[in-house]
Amino acid sequence: MNRQVFVTLLIGKYKDEVLCDVVSMYVTHLLLRRLWQFDRKAKHDGFKNKYFLEKDGRVYTLTPLSPKQVYEEHMRLKKDFDLK
Repeated sequence: MNRQVFVTLLIGKYKDEVLCDVVSMYVTHLLLRRLWQFDRKAKHDGFKNKYFLEKDGRVYTLTPLSPKQVYEEHMRLKKDFDLK
């Protein structure tokens, strides 16, 4: 790792910018370090599979997509890719 970059996160109404280390790899996942969770006072509810975090005095709840939402997002991305 020899570079860092700011990555903008936009999840529903939650928008943030996170400083990330750049690592060469052959995947398309975003790896968030533990420090990001501390910076945003994030709490994870393992039973409900939800994250609760605070930014600018506001509390956000991040929940996983339903299988239907995952499928719809996959189809939208496939359509966008096919158009390019």
